[in-house]
Amino acid sequence: MNRQNSIAETAKAIYSGIGKIIVTFQQIEMWLSQVLTGMLLLKDKTDQHLVSAAMSYRQKVDLMVELYNKRKPKFGGAASLATIRKALCTAEEFRNRIVHSFLSYRMRGDRSMGSYQVFFAWQEWT
Repeated sequence: MNRQNSIAETAKAIYSGIGKIIVTFQQIEMWLSQVLTGMLLLKDKTDQHLVSAAMSYRQKVDLMVELYNKRKPKFGGAASLATIRKALCTAEEFRNRIVHSFLSYRMRGDRSMGSYQVFFAWQEWT
């Protein structure tokens, strides 16, 4: 494999990883909306979309925790709400760090002679 292909493969792997993070987080957010739809006793499938569109991720997490505290006997479960909230918030923070960071690469050296190095740079916007 030549160097150009190696760079392209590395970039492709990074972009694929970013995509997997985004899609996985979307799945988590969809599940959260489904849980809320059930806890709010909404029957219509479009209600899930309303919940999803009307609230931020953090609002959904907060409402789920509040509803769980009030409806625990009906929905059961022995999960630690503090652990669930922390995991959901950590997932959002991680996703935001990835999505709102800047990824670039640059080459140093003489490309015409084939003697160069590639540096990938990841910069978080803080």
